Amino acid sequence: MFKSIQHFTGTDPDPGVPIADILPLSRRAYALMIRNRKKPLLDEAFLSIAGAIEMLSGLEYHHDNIARLSAALAAGAVVDEADIFHEAVAYVNRMGQLYYFAKSDLVVRATGNALASIPTIQKYIVFRNKHSAHRSIDSPRAESDHEQLTQAMSLSRTWGRMMTLKPGAQEVAWPRSVKAGSPEAQAFHRHEWSSRYITFQLYDADREAFVNFTIQLEHEQICREAYEVLSNVVTWEPERSV
Repeated sequence: MFKSIQHFTGTDPDPGVPIADILPLSRRAYALMIRNRKKPLLDEAFLSIAGAIEMLSGLEYHHDNIARLSAALAAGAVVDEADIFHEAVAYVNRMGQLYYFAKSDLVVRATGNALASIPTIQKYIVFRNKHSAHRSIDSPRAESDHEQLTQAMSLSRTWGRMMTLKPGAQEVAWPRSVKAGSPEAQAFHRHEWSSRYITFQLYDADREAFVNFTIQLEHEQICREAYEVLSNVVTWEPERSV
């Protein structure tokens, strides 16, 4: 019964606004769904499609929280840095949900090979597979001890944190004479968060290389890929025989 959009009373959030002008992309995807409610896949798989739109909204939510918390740290606010790691884990889990949506029979039916449309998500899905869904150190899949240890540290504060310099930002090295907790140290901490993005690293055994994931740099492309998949599914129609 509830598989069909015909039982859903949601309304267009931006009536009269061109689809291409609606932001964020989750809102655009929702409007696209409402405006195409007579499309065949929405009649038979509404819950799957609506759920994927919520996944995209979740990506936006957790990214915005990472950006907000980073800005607060740059301003010198009292913020527990662990909160950013919690948001990163949640972000990666939402990304993982979208990855498996893209692999679903529904999407394959509509697009043929949706994975070809999500190269960025595919690149970083290893964070979901080896840390956020479950940690390889807790549930090994033939990983070596070294791989388990490095993967367990990936989205954790236990090994500190990596930071990636923002484009155009000035590199400032930690002065060795500065004592931890001093006003100078606090100023450096603020500068670090204002001039850099937090970055997460994980060892990918399949590639035999470390993968660095800077969510704030990759988020826009990840959302574009997710939206493309959703747009193709929502607007799909079967080929008509001539």
